[in-house]
Amino acid sequence: MMVTILPPADAVRFLRWGATGDILRVREAVPGRASQIRGWSNCAVLSAFLLGRSSWVWTPHGLYRQLLREKSTRREDVQQLLTDQFTKIVGYHSSNALSVSADQLSLPLRELLIIIGRNLLETMMTPSLLEVCYTAILEADRYPDATRAYVQHGPNPAIAALINILERAKVTKEIDLEDCEGGARQFLAMLHGNVHLEAILQLRDIPTLSEIDSRTRMAVTAFLDGVALVKAKRSTSRAAVARH
Repeated sequence: MMVTILPPADAVRFLRWGATGDILRVREAVPGRASQIRGWSNCAVLSAFLLGRSSWVWTPHGLYRQLLREKSTRREDVQQLLTDQFTKIVGYHSSNALSVSADQLSLPLRELLIIIGRNLLETMMTPSLLEVCYTAILEADRYPDATRAYVQHGPNPAIAALINILERAKVTKEIDLEDCEGGARQFLAMLHGNVHLEAILQLRDIPTLSEIDSRTRMAVTAFLDGVALVKAKRSTSRAAVARH
């Protein structure tokens, strides 16, 4: 017996094929009441034996009808399966990446952005998340709820956390930024840039921790220098208006 575990993208392709018919969820009963008395004759017998069922069916459809008669059997919706899986995987990684201690929240904005940015970028490059992101893009038209689940539990919490950090920095006068949401989205875009897309499409190797740290520091510097530049321009503009 061989058990194969498929990565998310391959699993979705398999599920798309399976969705042309019916997908049933059944509870295995191993060793159950299965018997090899009929030998290894066909796929229906092998599947029944694997599930621990005592079966005399000869065809897959016969096994399907037998399983359907069981009270615990239920039909599965592919989109709901993907939505639940995306929610579980993305939610787990997202919560870990965005967990910041009280001591870290009290750090200067530059240091805090480096920490949160490094965590986010490292999480984005997790192979399982890259697979999920690729699948969410590939299947957006066919399974929109699954794609929305990816966005809801991935990018959206990251943006919300960054908005909160920038608003706190705005209150403490560390930055002069009118649109904190726009700033959060811009910083996140600067952080992953093309490197995330290239990793999803397997056009490059996943960055090392050293490369992730270097990229994060560059993004933080560029972002904060941009905010400072905007502040300087506003001050110059106000001074010019005052002179007139």
